Amino acid sequence: MKILAINLGYTSLKCKLFEINETKERLLAWGKIVDISRTSSKSSFAVEGKDQITEIRKVNDYTEAVERLIRFLSTEVSSVLPTNEELIVARATVELVEKRKSARD
Repeated sequence: MKILAINLGYTSLKCKLFEINETKERLLAWGKIVDISRTSSKSSFAVEGKDQITEIRKVNDYTEAVERLIRFLSTEVSSVLPTNEELIVARATVELVEKRKSARD
């Protein structure tokens, strides 16, 4: 089974893609985008056995951050992407984070 865990923070998105079976857990890919909605955001993504990809470019909001994550997974991780039947998504919703952020501002 493959599990994509996503954590949305106040100005960040972090994720890990795991493959889990009866005897072991393996990290297939990970990524993070920090300083979302700030002047410049840093994105770092990596796939098991490949070099890390890092980019500094403004990411305006969580919707754009999730789109970048999906684009990374669909282009760089296509060989390890889970099928719909295998994928379990554990995440805080963008709406909840946006509400928390608005309440703090």
